[in-house]
Amino acid sequence: MMIIPNIIDPSVPIGKDDSENVEIRKFGEPRKFDFEPKAHWDIGEDLGILDPTTAAKVTGARFHFYKGAGAALERAVINFYLDKGFFSIGNKFITFCNTFCKIPDFFHKWVLNLRIS
Repeated sequence: MMIIPNIIDPSVPIGKDDSENVEIRKFGEPRKFDFEPKAHWDIGEDLGILDPTTAAKVTGARFHFYKGAGAALERAVINFYLDKGFFSIGNKFITFCNTFCKIPDFFHKWVLNLRIS
């Protein structure tokens, strides 16, 4: 699985980065502020509830780790929806191969055993 890439849908245009994304639809007009609004990831990092820097080192992408009150808030939101009858799906391994491969040998053997069985 470490060498199989994500398969891109044929209808997705190829671009060099997110600046070449195609806008498909838009709802309403963006709100006007009398200040420069911050992105949610910057607010979370400033509050100490998100850690995008460490997450980027582990995943190599624009993910973030929840920490402290951020982790508690995430669990509270999950529990709220579970109480409403929704169900959860977990994704356990989002990481670079070189990060994953630095895990101690006993864990490698455990994962390889899972892949074989």
